[in-house]
Amino acid sequence: GETHVTEDLFDVLIESFSKISILRRSWRERYRDPIFGRIPEDERPFSCPCLDREETENLDLVVSQIRQWRSAFIAVISEDHVNAGGEPGAKKRKKSKKSKSGSLTKKESKQRAS
Repeated sequence: GETHVTEDLFDVLIESFSKISILRRSWRERYRDPIFGRIPEDERPFSCPCLDREETENLDLVVSQIRQWRSAFIAVISEDHVNAGGEPGAKKRKKSKKSKSGSLTKKESKQRAS
C-alpha cells in the first residue's frame, strides 16, 4: 500500500530530540552542583554514558535540520495541492501563512498563538 507522511512525523522527531537535548543539558548542570564537592568521592554520581554524552550540540543541529525539512515538506505539499486543482488564490494565502511557521511543530504553533 501507499505510505503517507505528514508533518506529524517531523513534529514527533523535533519534540523528541529537543526534549533529549534539554535533559542532557540539565543533567550536565546537575553535575556542576556545588553539593558534590562536599559529598565523599565514593558517594558521588558515577559516569553514565547514556546521560553524559557531549552530543547535545549535535542534537540541536539535527533538530534545526529536521525543522528545515519540515518547512520544505509543507511547502511541497501545499504546492502539490495547488497543482492538483485546488484554489490557487486560497492556497497561496494559506501557504504564505504556513511558510512563516512551517518549521514550528503544531504544538509550538498553538503555544505561540495563545
